[in-house]
Amino acid sequence: HQGLPENLRARALRVAGWFACKQGNYVDARRFAQESLQICRGQQDATELAVALNLFAAVCAQDGDFDQARRCSEEALDLWRMLGNAAGITGTMQTLGSLALKAGDLANAERLFEEVLLRRRADADVSYVAASLLDLGHLARMQGKLQDARARYLESLELGRQLADKTVIGWAQSEIARVCLLEGWTEQAPAHLQECLEVW
Repeated sequence: HQGLPENLRARALRVAGWFACKQGNYVDARRFAQESLQICRGQQDATELAVALNLFAAVCAQDGDFDQARRCSEEALDLWRMLGNAAGITGTMQTLGSLALKAGDLANAERLFEEVLLRRRADADVSYVAASLLDLGHLARMQGKLQDARARYLESLELGRQLADKTVIGWAQSEIARVCLLEGWTEQAPAHLQECLEVW
């Protein structure tokens, strides 16, 4: 990448970082993403900097460095808000919610996930609404709110059926089965698990 202009070099490094991360090569992924971020910090493009921060946060999270991931995501969120970029705001809030969940900060995770769901409902993006409902279902289950968890999973399942999205259907059904077992409704769990096997 040495012969490229700095802005194109930063983008090329982000692509390389993303591919390395997907392959589980977190050492190279982090190096590429961090170099891209360093370049972007020297530029005057807030959008490019926010994108670089989001990528570095994602790499850090995959590598288990959740504190660094949170700090980068918070900085990115501030930039997306300054730019008025709704998609950037929503996506980064979802990341922060997931990081809060991993850290055991369930109250903050709930606040973030609820706002993400509201934003995605307003955008009428059904696939993202279904994913947000899964997040909130996981959170409710961790909080011991099994009825709330079941309701979130069932709504996600309904949307998954509308979309014919096998991934959403499979995850929702597996989680509904888990809730059934936790509630002692063992006779209901097999039917939900059966559909998981059928779609996966």
